[in-house]
Amino acid sequence: MTGKTLLMALGLGVVVGLILGIGLVGLIGANREQAAPTTPPPPTVNGPTLDAVLIHHATPENTSGNSTYLHSPLTDGNPNAVLVVTHNWNPGGSPGKYNDHPIGVWYDRDRSKWAIFNQDRAAIPVGADFNVAVLKEPTQARLR
Repeated sequence: MTGKTLLMALGLGVVVGLILGIGLVGLIGANREQAAPTTPPPPTVNGPTLDAVLIHHATPENTSGNSTYLHSPLTDGNPNAVLVVTHNWNPGGSPGKYNDHPIGVWYDRDRSKWAIFNQDRAAIPVGADFNVAVLKEPTQARLR
């Protein structure tokens, strides 16, 4: 293979890669911008039932250092609750507060409350929002 043939092959590969890349970016963008389904999601996923899905908003009253404490009848006083938490950068399409830190959850037995915390110990910014899915209790996985 000569240098000219190699350059032509590389150039063709770049053009094809760009076309495919643009097509994939368009598809990914299209999927992201689709409207949410009008029907509610099923209440079960592999067996466990979601008891609640809520958005938690960090305020000066519920935030201390690297933790922000949840207040919900499903989580208060329930150390056995199972929480799945993600960042919510812009709830309802409004500008949100960016919390660029890995997060986790922990149960504070003194307060009888669950808290979302920054694992790197950085302070939780007031105004940060989080999606919280709650299961009242752990369930056993079911094999099908």
